[in-house]
Amino acid sequence: MIGESSNRIAMEEGAEDRISNFPQNVIDHILDCLPIRDAARTSSLSSKWRHYWAEYPNLVLDDQFTEEIKQKRNLLRFEVDYVNIVSGILLQHQGAITKFVLHFPEMILYLFDLNSNTDEWNIYSNINNWMMFLSRKGLRELTLQNSNPDPYRIPLYLFSCLKLTYMSISRCIFRAPVSSRGFANLTTLVLSEVTFESSVLIIPQLHVLNLRNCSGIRLLNISTPLLRRLTLLDNDDFELRSYMNCKSLVHAYIGVSNKVELGRQDESVSLTTILGCWPKISALYLDGSTLDRLTAGTVPESLPSRIMHLKYLALFRISYHPNEIACILCLLRSSPNLSRLEIWTHRTINSSMETVEFLEEPGVMGQKMYRLKTVMMKHYMGSAAELVFVKLLLTSSPSLERICVEWRKNLAPSERLKADELIQFARASSKAQVIFKPI
Repeated sequence: MIGESSNRIAMEEGAEDRISNFPQNVIDHILDCLPIRDAARTSSLSSKWRHYWAEYPNLVLDDQFTEEIKQKRNLLRFEVDYVNIVSGILLQHQGAITKFVLHFPEMILYLFDLNSNTDEWNIYSNINNWMMFLSRKGLRELTLQNSNPDPYRIPLYLFSCLKLTYMSISRCIFRAPVSSRGFANLTTLVLSEVTFESSVLIIPQLHVLNLRNCSGIRLLNISTPLLRRLTLLDNDDFELRSYMNCKSLVHAYIGVSNKVELGRQDESVSLTTILGCWPKISALYLDGSTLDRLTAGTVPESLPSRIMHLKYLALFRISYHPNEIACILCLLRSSPNLSRLEIWTHRTINSSMETVEFLEEPGVMGQKMYRLKTVMMKHYMGSAAELVFVKLLLTSSPSLERICVEWRKNLAPSERLKADELIQFARASSKAQVIFKPI
């Protein structure tokens, strides 16, 4: 028995030695696969693992991390422990930190007397200290997830992290210092619920920009000559001038909040000018409000320059107003290589007959869509305008393979009967199928 135990211990020690002697990139991958708490516990295995943990470059302190701290703690204890644990992890760390993810949960921002002369336990002052520490650690990827109702003001020393390639920030106040040289190596910038104060950003290598639910958009002056993917969704203003020089753009997703008044856009920015500035665009998402603002009531039959690379067109929050439909037909006529079209119906739809009459005018399409193969009609409401629009697509698309109609499960029986008429419509393609899918 003693011999067997000795052999088993020797085998276990040998297994441990083999793992401990793996290359550094393999060790880092093992730690990547563990929750941060378990990754930290590996430091107790041996002096080697203590060294591995101290130099582990990817610190992910996300919402799972905060939930684990919350367990079996009251609010005050949780907030104190949260600060102490994060501070402890950073203070014990040696070497570079290339990736840092931090979720700061909703807290009492000042844990003690608000009238006190010290802000030692102000959670945001602690985060400032952490950011200062990180700014000296060669940071390349940064994610800040703020669940507090009050925004966190980004400290100036974050702008000294010149090695950053990826940054994702939510619910913060963003103001770049006048002396900032920008982020020379940043390729991806994702900002959600961010409030901008006057900022000039020069980001020469940026490929992906995502701005959602942000305010102060007009105070952001940004230069991104190599941008390839742009998302502007539900921000407080409609501002596209900064992106008219993005000649490499291939993917654009633009939706305007209903809170933005009509007339706020620059008159020099129109459907014609903006798509003329994006010659390589291949995937385009536009909502109904964006179409209204880019045409300002004047819709050409087709654009002066065809959108030769556009293969995917998605139009969302579409209410089937005549101006929207005129814009959609203009885009279809101007996109000879379009292969996939998606229409997302808005929850409120125009019920007037004006759109129906417009779509039923002889020769309204004016040409065939020879490359169109797939059409998705999402959140289909069964209105007369939707019905006639699908009929137009069926008769104008010789290569069409399928139209998928996704309707809501609570669609009235009378509207479902109308939808059944789609199967009977004539079609230009013998391969075209109409598929119904409840959602």
